[in-house]
Amino acid sequence: MVSFTRTKKQAGKKGSTAAAAVQDAAGSTWEKVTPAAESAWARVAPVAEDAYGKVSEAVVPAVQDARAKVAPLAGQALRESRRHGRKAAVKLGVVEEPKKRHRLRKFLALVGLAGLGAYVYKKFADDSGAGGGAYSPTRNETAPTAPFPSKETVESTTPTTPDNPVQQTDVG
Repeated sequence: MVSFTRTKKQAGKKGSTAAAAVQDAAGSTWEKVTPAAESAWARVAPVAEDAYGKVSEAVVPAVQDARAKVAPLAGQALRESRRHGRKAAVKLGVVEEPKKRHRLRKFLALVGLAGLGAYVYKKFADDSGAGGGAYSPTRNETAPTAPFPSKETVESTTPTTPDNPVQQTDVG
């Protein structure tokens, strides 16, 4: 602030006389321009009102009629552009082409892996009987029984064969 007041004091009379000269020139210019502007406005206003009336009568109804005719076509064009817009964007290189999905291939691979997992589980699961479902015959120390008990099957704990019976009996 100090430098501004010092500069103002140094300018002295020269600064105040220049400001007064600019103010006088602006005032005289305003006095000359104001009547010319009022005169121009008086000549232009009726022409502008007439042009506004003609536009209101002729152009506005034509634009509204055209708008009513174009609206359904614009809606159809919008639907078509949405449908074909992606293809056009791919052709122009704006977006990348969408990748194929291969849903059936993925499903079949998943089913195959599930089947393989079930097979492996069945093969290597614990066969202690708690796993359930799998039949595992138990080993019997006695010979298999015949439909009717005989001396041979009841007395012997070792398996016999028809070629070498424990006792030879004549059936007859």
